Parts: sequence; structure tokens; C-alpha cells
Amino acid sequence: RGLNSDAVGFVYVASHTFHMGDRAESLIPQLGDRLAAVYAADTFDHNRSHGLRYITNPPGNAVRVHQHLAIGDGDVDWDQLFAVLGESGFLAREDAILCSNVFGEDERADEVSRSQLARITDLVAKHS
Repeated sequence: RGLNSDAVGFVYVASHTFHMGDRAESLIPQLGDRLAAVYAADTFDHNRSHGLRYITNPPGNAVRVHQHLAIGDGDVDWDQLFAVLGESGFLAREDAILCSNVFGEDERADEVSRSQLARITDLVAKHS
């Protein structure tokens, strides 16, 4: 926004939802036409279980867990996210980009890709 340039937009990465304060409902409407793409991958909410959602040994390790799971394998509220995308007009835009963004599923890449396409297609149809 500070650059005041149409060349700079915003990508909403669903697997980063909880790192951004789980505020899709307030953030996406503010972005308006600046929202250029949504990357669709699930993740676990690292704030649950008193911040102990991930178990490392020994506890308190200075590690970072970064997940991009298939839709439905984590905690992202997909109906809420796509409802906001629909209400904001993003899903009706011809230039809207929805991109599957799953990592670490090489052994099941074809299966996961087909599943992601089906889930994204269903969510768009439901919330458009």
C-alpha cells in the first residue's frame, strides 16, 4: 500500500493463517483488488494446546515447524476462508488465482493433486 503501485499485490497463504493471527475475516476485505492469489494448503494451529502443539525433544528446542498439508489434514477453517473470499468478490474475479501449495507429499503427489483440485473446486462452487 505504501508503494502506491499496481505492480505490487498480496498473496494469502492459507498455511500461514495462524502466523498471521487467524484473521482472514478482517484481512481479506481490507486487501480488496490487491489480493492477487490464494495458496491452498492446510496446517496445524501452533497456538493450540498451550503452544505445545508440536512435540520436540528436548522440549523448548529452538526449531521451526513449517507445514503445507493437504486441505483437511490441518486446522484451517476452509469454509470460513472461502466464504470470506466469496464475500470479498475474489472468487468472482476472472484474474483470481487459487494455487495448491502442498509440500512433502512426493510419494502421493498425483493423489494429493487430484484431491486438492477437487476440494478447491468444491469450495469455489459452494462459496461463489
